[in-house]
Amino acid sequence: MSGIVAAAIATSMLPTLPAVAETGEKYPYTLFAGSSAEGAITVNAGNFCINGNVATNGTIVSSGNMNVNGTKTENAGFDMIYIFDKIDTKYFSGNNVEEHTEDYVLDELNININTPTEVLGEAELTGNININTALKAFEDVTLNGEVKNTNDSVIYSKYGDIVIDSTNVNLNGLVYAPFGSVEVKAMNLNLNNVVIIADSIVLDCPNVNANYSTNAAEFVGTVSEPLDIPVDEWQYMTNENGNGLPDFIENTRNWSKLIDTDGDKLPDCIEQYIGSDAMLPDTDGDGLDDCYEAFVLYTSPTKTDTDENGVNDGDEDFDEDGLTNLEEFLNNTYPYIDDSDNDGLSDGDEVNKYGTDPLVADTDGDGLDDGDEITLGTNPLVQDTDGDGIIDSKEKFQQTYTHKVKNEDCAVTEVIVDMECTGNINKTTSVESVMNTDILCTDVVGLIGEPFEIETTSEFDTATLTFTIDKSKLGETEFANLMFLWYNEEENDFVELENEVKDINYRKTALKNIMEIEEWCKEQFEGKPEYSRRTPRSGIKGIIAAKEGEEETEEQRELGLGKALSNFKQSTIWENYQEGKEQGLSREEIKQEYGMREGEIALVERCERIIEEYDVKKKITGQSIGQVSYTATVQECDEAQAELNKLLDKQKNQQEV
Repeated sequence: MSGIVAAAIATSMLPTLPAVAETGEKYPYTLFAGSSAEGAITVNAGNFCINGNVATNGTIVSSGNMNVNGTKTENAGFDMIYIFDKIDTKYFSGNNVEEHTEDYVLDELNININTPTEVLGEAELTGNININTALKAFEDVTLNGEVKNTNDSVIYSKYGDIVIDSTNVNLNGLVYAPFGSVEVKAMNLNLNNVVIIADSIVLDCPNVNANYSTNAAEFVGTVSEPLDIPVDEWQYMTNENGNGLPDFIENTRNWSKLIDTDGDKLPDCIEQYIGSDAMLPDTDGDGLDDCYEAFVLYTSPTKTDTDENGVNDGDEDFDEDGLTNLEEFLNNTYPYIDDSDNDGLSDGDEVNKYGTDPLVADTDGDGLDDGDEITLGTNPLVQDTDGDGIIDSKEKFQQTYTHKVKNEDCAVTEVIVDMECTGNINKTTSVESVMNTDILCTDVVGLIGEPFEIETTSEFDTATLTFTIDKSKLGETEFANLMFLWYNEEENDFVELENEVKDINYRKTALKNIMEIEEWCKEQFEGKPEYSRRTPRSGIKGIIAAKEGEEETEEQRELGLGKALSNFKQSTIWENYQEGKEQGLSREEIKQEYGMREGEIALVERCERIIEEYDVKKKITGQSIGQVSYTATVQECDEAQAELNKLLDKQKNQQEV
């Protein structure tokens, strides 16, 4: 079997044979173009008059006046009609046929085609041409000179184009190029009684008059024949990528148009190409049909044991899911995927152990995948396992989810979520580090380890969160000095979990930080202006930043903050937030529109409050940021330090007692 075919054709696209129209009807169109392109029928003429119907799967373009005495259908969605056998039976089945086994070129003053002429290649005729029967070429037909197609004759290119370039052209009969174009260029063009069928049609002349041919239409009919395109004829067809497969054959949507004698979904010509028997659906008798072997299993349809390991292809289990290849074929599961419906159960277990559908993740339709039901101990075939009136997906089960922290330098080694909840906690719940991605949480003073975002889609009443700490990575921080912070998105602030348990138990997402108490207290003291909390020590022109070990003055802090704010206002998150506000978007709408995280929104809002405080200060003092210090801040910071010292002394005394 050719690897080219296997790579080029997807089995999922294998079509089924459509119903066809009844026989005895006339072909309804004077002109039909199967192409879906713009200008599939193009008429370059001052006047275009047609008596009959015109249709195309593309559009009709006319440079002059167009008068259609019949229906004009664009973007029709019609199939091309194939009548190869009908033409061959009528004109080329007898002994009186002139055959040419290679390109045929004839240049004579007068050319009369009175005997059906078949050319295995291109046919080019030049002269005064009279065609009184059928002219057929496997590739292009080119007619130069004065052309007459009379007595209901046929000009037929099986796989190529028909090009007529002449001074005077008189056509009467069928012009047929189902895979190519019909192009007629003439000074005088008479389409007396014709039917023209091609992929595309171009008529180029001063005036065009076309009349419908009843005789040609009766001959064509309305029934498209199944195509028989032997491999030795593929050489005449278009193959743009040069892979040996004609474009028409490579497109499996066309396979319904090809003969499939044994009904195995492989057209006869494909079977010929890969070496299987077009008369047998299972050429090698291993229980697998030829199409399944060639394009799903990738085994040889002509060898019972393709890999010669002593095991019949049908008895092998390529994905080791407990189903043989034959059983995969019969169950329509994927032979190279052990869990076809991705529900957590192998195909073999679904079929042989649980009786669930290996192609449906939730067999009983209760909202829980089959694999989750097995994990939780419910019945995947019954929506309400315990019969209490609550479907299994709404029942709550005590479960634990453990997240192992990947960062080896992080003091937090595990985050454990334990709760009675719906669904499979290991699928519904996630813990993710937001270090350096959520600026607000990353920049919290006193942070130990990493901040984490915990999300769940499960329904629950209460949850226990456990952080496993590696004391060896705490440095100088005492284990007893750790606290647990929760970022309250609604209040836009950090709160200590112990004091807020009842308010936040029902929240499904949160940011968790392990904090060092002393550092946090410095930041949390009430009365301290917002802008004086966490500020970078940046050098500002005229002001020297505090050196390590020195206390930072308010002026240094204020000017450093001014530079930080200036830089921040040039950031993308600031610009996106302000743009959203200008558009009148709500806070949630801004998050959705610009893909901003809650922490980023909160950071922008915090900076806005800082700027607002400076605006108030400027109105009072008449001075802007960077010009003077805010002396009240220094006093408040001193008060904060005094209160902190009292707190530490109190804790020390309690420990001694």
